[in-house]
Amino acid sequence: MATKIINRSFTPSIIIAVLVINAFVYGEGRRPRNRFNREHERPNIVIIMTDDQDSELGSMNYMPKTRRILEAGGVKFTNAFTNSPICCPSRSSFLTGLHVHNHNIWTNNVNCSSKYWQTNFEVKSFATYLQDSGYKTGYFGKYLNEYVGDHIPAGWREWMGLVKNSAFYNYTVNYNGDLIKHGDDYHDDYFTDLIANDSLAFFKSSKLSYPSKPVAMVLSMPAPHGPEDSAPQYSDMFQNITDHRTPSWNYAPNPDKELLLQITGKMEPIQSQFADLLMRKRVMTLQSVDDAVEKVYNELSDLGELNNTYMIYLSDHGYHLGQFGIPKGKSMPYEFDIRIPMYARGPGIKPGSQISNLVGIIDIAPTLLDIAQVTPPDHMDGKSLKPLLEDSNQSMSVQRKAWRDTFLIERGKLRKQLINTNGITENFLSIYFNNNGGIESKCDKPRYQYPCKADQKFYCHKDSLDRRRIRKCNKLTKKCPCKENKRVKRNAEEKLVKKCSVIEGEVKCRRVEANGKPKGGRKSQRVLSSHQKALDDLIRDYKQQLVQLRILREDLQNDLENIDLDKYKLPAHNVTSDDVKRVKLARNNTRITTSLQTMTTPQPLELECLCAANEDELNEVDPKDLVREINLQTTSLPVEFVSTGLSKRDQKRIERQKKRDEKKQLRRGDKEICDEGDRICCKL
Repeated sequence: MATKIINRSFTPSIIIAVLVINAFVYGEGRRPRNRFNREHERPNIVIIMTDDQDSELGSMNYMPKTRRILEAGGVKFTNAFTNSPICCPSRSSFLTGLHVHNHNIWTNNVNCSSKYWQTNFEVKSFATYLQDSGYKTGYFGKYLNEYVGDHIPAGWREWMGLVKNSAFYNYTVNYNGDLIKHGDDYHDDYFTDLIANDSLAFFKSSKLSYPSKPVAMVLSMPAPHGPEDSAPQYSDMFQNITDHRTPSWNYAPNPDKELLLQITGKMEPIQSQFADLLMRKRVMTLQSVDDAVEKVYNELSDLGELNNTYMIYLSDHGYHLGQFGIPKGKSMPYEFDIRIPMYARGPGIKPGSQISNLVGIIDIAPTLLDIAQVTPPDHMDGKSLKPLLEDSNQSMSVQRKAWRDTFLIERGKLRKQLINTNGITENFLSIYFNNNGGIESKCDKPRYQYPCKADQKFYCHKDSLDRRRIRKCNKLTKKCPCKENKRVKRNAEEKLVKKCSVIEGEVKCRRVEANGKPKGGRKSQRVLSSHQKALDDLIRDYKQQLVQLRILREDLQNDLENIDLDKYKLPAHNVTSDDVKRVKLARNNTRITTSLQTMTTPQPLELECLCAANEDELNEVDPKDLVREINLQTTSLPVEFVSTGLSKRDQKRIERQKKRDEKKQLRRGDKEICDEGDRICCKL
């Protein structure tokens, strides 16, 4: 239920009293007669617009009341298109009769219901012209996606505009300047029914107060847009619907189309089931719209205004459910997204006729002005459909010769280098991309400067393409995640403390040296993805070469085991300490230092010294005892392995590993390898 009650321009008790008086005057069950000459009166205008309703998927097949009233009782436009398959650009064109590149509403976000729109184009909608010409205007339902309810748009006498995007429950509306929040009760809050009831109440009160004054009102329905909440009485209908499975349904991939459809494959079974379910939910929401059309028709008939009222039914754009393998959505430049259902009935329209000319949403605004006997302004891009409607009375199927043969469809936002601003001085796009407006103007303001302050919400920065972007600041008022000046026990050489700092708009804890110089931690010195890939490749090559070294070591050990040591026995008179140095191997002190980048043959093994008391003792030593085990040791990555792909952290890790190896080698060298006594011992 609504959380706020406002004083409307009429009350139910007054309406009931007037209706009772009318019933007494004209007789019970008898329609009131037209008390004025309708030949010189301007007609009423009722527009019913749906949100995201398709024309190609068969949604109109499940709206029999609408088709009976508007298609059988009026004219069907068989080639009706939107000029943009996106909500806000399409609705802006509906209100102004302008192409997207002229009103500059390109998406549902940028410039949608902005100050620029309110100042330059909202004041030039068809409502302002109708109101100035004497019409009593009213708008009920969804307006623009970014409308926040902070104002009543110009030209509307009665206003009930939805705040933000479509909803059926739990929404907020601006009702003639008052924000009213609704709940989830069907009888009081269901938005489709609320639009129908409030619009008819406005129409009846207007006619009761000023019977000869024409009324123009828009009923902007939320259906069948998400969240697709249907009325309770229709929640179990249409169990098996396959109308949306057109020839293009799940037809993928499509190499002859844009990149998105080239890489999009067929839907998974769960996606196909989702598309079927969504079609069913969308059709169920349209049942309330079907009831609203009938309710409006009956009320116009009861008030005697049916023959003097133009009823127009259309959608802002189409929709797709599985077409080309895309489970759901819109904004695609294909017929299932740009074709719209469009019907009209009124004075001079032959029932059951069809018009096959290319028509679109931009034609609605000039058509309404032409119907109201107001000359459409020259700045409107659309054309009045009134000549086509008059021709429909001559033939069942109309194809007017002097008409357009092409229709412009615009989607997305133009890039700066594609904009041609020759002769244009006040173009929004030129303002948007220079320092006088848009993001550039925001980034020049103090509240968007970096680094973020305690009360700052957003900040500007430049991305990789040198473009200005606005990001959200983290909550800088929260407590620092680290303890200030706490010493970090990393090693004895480095004296680090923890400090809080703002990094990219966020409070982070960093390790810094005692003198305040930043010290990168594990996260701050993380290798970039490209460098990480190069590092992985080098490590893979290193592992392969390490396997080759192990194989080489095994081959050398096998060769040593096969050596006949007796034939290498040295004569006593020739053996010296220098000879021993050349033939004896030092245990655990032999290392092959080969660059792992260029695998080369290991260097000849150098012979280290062993000590002996004198040459006579050397002569008594068995050569077999002189030969010791060869231990080929491999270390971590050598210096030659360091490349541009390694970070400073990895290089320091390698240097520390080398230092540890040298210390271990020195400790092994401190051990005496000869017996205590007369021998002269040396340290390796």
